[in-house]
Amino acid sequence: MEKFANTYSVRSPEIGPQYRLRRECVGFYFQEAFAEFCAAKKMAGYDMARIGLTWLITDAQIEYFESDMPFWREKVETSVEAAEISALFFNAVFEMHCGGALAASGKYRALIADSNTRRPKKFSDFAERFPNAENRKIEIEKFEIKGEKIAEVSQKVRLPDLDFNRHLNNVRYLPRAIESIPENVREQKILRKSLVKFVKEARLGDEIISETFASAENEYCHKLTRAQDGAVLCLAKTLWQ
Repeated sequence: MEKFANTYSVRSPEIGPQYRLRRECVGFYFQEAFAEFCAAKKMAGYDMARIGLTWLITDAQIEYFESDMPFWREKVETSVEAAEISALFFNAVFEMHCGGALAASGKYRALIADSNTRRPKKFSDFAERFPNAENRKIEIEKFEIKGEKIAEVSQKVRLPDLDFNRHLNNVRYLPRAIESIPENVREQKILRKSLVKFVKEARLGDEIISETFASAENEYCHKLTRAQDGAVLCLAKTLWQ
């Protein structure tokens, strides 16, 4: 089994009015564990940059279980496991526990690409760094944007939003997507599941249009588009209770 786990404290920038971790910010902790896991394999972002490569996350899927998410400064144990390695993709599964209870679990699909051209490289060339990967089949749920458009907001990419590649950080797409959900939904309902499909990267100064569509009861679809050229950056779906 190829697995990494670490314990983090819930940070104030990711808490809501009740001082509890906002569900749309769980991915921040999954990404931190993923980065540390890769660093242990000499495959962190800066390791890959030295050889002209970069990580690209293509899909993220998270389920949220606890009625109350962890409180500010509570310890959360976050683990990441290499679950399936194919010729092109690296599939990881995540779990977050707090006080022994499972708070959230997720799946990420990623690939390695040329830093300049963004053309994918064979991930199988790196498979030997994960000799104990179980290589079990990981399914990423597919979805399409549908339903009536109910809201739209516009946001600019600012300096604190960027990752070290100077692109909009992957974990900030979901918070931007649900920002266009009507406030009564965000404040009165509980996010139970989120799916994100990353399409293109956003950069500093880009104006992003976040659209929300009511596709079914307690189910919403989201689309992030760059205003300057109309390029679709991200698609998402959220389920609420």
